[in-house]
Amino acid sequence: VTLTVDNGACVKTRSIVNYMTVQSPAVPLISIAGDTLTCTSAAGYQWYSVQSGQILGADQNTYTATTSGDYYVIITDINGCTAESGTVHVDVSAIEDVDQNYFGLYPNPFQSELTIRSTHFAPGTFTVSFFNLSGQLVYKQEHNLRAEARINLHNLSAGVYTLKIQSSESEYTYKVVKLQD
Repeated sequence: VTLTVDNGACVKTRSIVNYMTVQSPAVPLISIAGDTLTCTSAAGYQWYSVQSGQILGADQNTYTATTSGDYYVIITDINGCTAESGTVHVDVSAIEDVDQNYFGLYPNPFQSELTIRSTHFAPGTFTVSFFNLSGQLVYKQEHNLRAEARINLHNLSAGVYTLKIQSSESEYTYKVVKLQD
């Protein structure tokens, strides 16, 4: 490899014998399923919103969008090289709570405690997760839902949250609003 530097007054040329070729990782691809974005395989991930920048804590191959907008991911390969995906648009307002017949949530909005009532399932263990508008997981716990479960969320800040209720076979997503205590 020959390196030439020309500053207009002087030209320097240097031959480099030992060098290493590093190939950039392939441009990552994003697939969309509802409000969930999934990226092709890499060693590391960081999700971004075009509207608000880096999404803190969004460093896995999937990201669940909680607000409508444009998103992209920057991946890192095992050599520390990075590549940026194209931008994708997600409209979460078009994703309705189609699962609302399976669980009753009340009161919604709530102040410190939310009750989840199972309307179609036999008693069992469900994982209940809350995500803030940045997509960060702020609460996750397993609950044994018989007829209903009361969840104390007084530590959460006031705002809009995505609630995910997961069993071993299904996942149900709802929007809930926490009012100030």
